[in-house]
Amino acid sequence: AASTACVGYQGGVKTITITCDASFLDVVQAISDPAILEQEVQGGQYILHANLEVGDGVTFQMTSNGDNLRYLKLAGANGIIVYGKILIDGVKITSWNISSNDVISQDMNGSTRRGYIQFAASEGSRIINSEFGYLGDVEPGRRGFDLLGDGDGEEPSHDIVVGGSKFHDMWIAFYSNGAYNIVVDGNEYYNNIKYTVDPHSATHHMNITDNYVHHNRIGIICSLDCYNILIEGNVVQHNTEYGIFFSRNMHDSIARNNQVYNSAIGIMVSESPDNQIYNNTIERVSSNGINLFNPVFPDDGGGTEGNLVYNNTIINSENGVV
Repeated sequence: AASTACVGYQGGVKTITITCDASFLDVVQAISDPAILEQEVQGGQYILHANLEVGDGVTFQMTSNGDNLRYLKLAGANGIIVYGKILIDGVKITSWNISSNDVISQDMNGSTRRGYIQFAASEGSRIINSEFGYLGDVEPGRRGFDLLGDGDGEEPSHDIVVGGSKFHDMWIAFYSNGAYNIVVDGNEYYNNIKYTVDPHSATHHMNITDNYVHHNRIGIICSLDCYNILIEGNVVQHNTEYGIFFSRNMHDSIARNNQVYNSAIGIMVSESPDNQIYNNTIERVSSNGINLFNPVFPDDGGGTEGNLVYNNTIINSENGVV
């Protein structure tokens, strides 16, 4: 079939390549070597012993229905790299240690190499109703769930939906660099190590809505020149440091109708101007409910000024607005 003919394998770099529209079932049919793609006895479970790369302009589908794929285990440090478009629907994806027959845990420095998902100048991808766990390390592009440009000056990843899914025990559960037209809606994020939802470096026109973000270090943070970010309707609780963080010239953005509980600081605004923070409920924080802050030595310009903070409810916290 045409769709299996464009599924190849490059042995030198241990990478399955997808060069035309195809599905995971096409990969199964084209790759018959269990040393590359191993089908387990349990139905719908596979171990990927190589990278999987979706070419530019290509649409690739990984679904629990049409592909009978329920669980994909990324062995060692192998990853999924998407230059084109991917649909992931109803699939669980984790790292996998062949020797221990288990997922790969990460240390606090992110130095353990393990599986990852990278969107490299990707557009139009949809990740829905799925689960991602135990992915990522400290290396850029391999941090867990990365939305990047391709590194050659082409435009960043854009027009991507991440919805109805779980992300846990990741090094970084969501990271983006310059991405735009992004929707992160209705997901659950927990037990992530470094950052949880971390749009970064001029990410813009992004909606972070109706997520349940709990038991992480930092809940939702956007840092370094982010703008037009909407943070709305999220339940953000039991994150040890910050619930929601506007950082380093994040501007013209909104946090509204969020519920923030049990963090050191509920909502932090640092070196970030011209934002709106309203109709949030902040409860049981050990330090400041809402903290507007400029460091003595600014990092990236953009002072904390011109922000509108109003109609918030702050309960049982050490301080209200500081």
